[in-house]
Amino acid sequence: MFAILIIILMSSACSSEPPPITKESVEKNTKENFTKEEVKNIFGESKIITNDKKYEIWLYDSKETDKSPETVEFDPAFLPFDKILSEDIEYVLEVMLLDDKALQFSYFYKKDNNVWVYRTNGDKKSAIDEQATTLDE
Repeated sequence: MFAILIIILMSSACSSEPPPITKESVEKNTKENFTKEEVKNIFGESKIITNDKKYEIWLYDSKETDKSPETVEFDPAFLPFDKILSEDIEYVLEVMLLDDKALQFSYFYKKDNNVWVYRTNGDKKSAIDEQATTLDE
């Protein structure tokens, strides 16, 4: 019985890949004042980290498994709306951090032929879900 328990524990430890990132998982799993470690535990290791003078921003997308970790300069135009619209990628999750705390989670996704963003600081009452682009852009 003990050997079976050890095998089960070892197999679950090996499969510690985070679950897929969806709007629902961001809604369900975020909370105010998340630490960097808590963000990693829920969403995994970010493959793209950007920095501006004040904030560190971690980016996740549906194709990030193809990438090696990289650090790039902060550029708000970096978000690939065109790839979301063309469905080359399903989503981008942007986590804005200051020191060791997550200040904001922004989940960009396609809906109604536009890019929408679900934005929260972890407080479900203040979360917003709004259109980020229009067909005219």
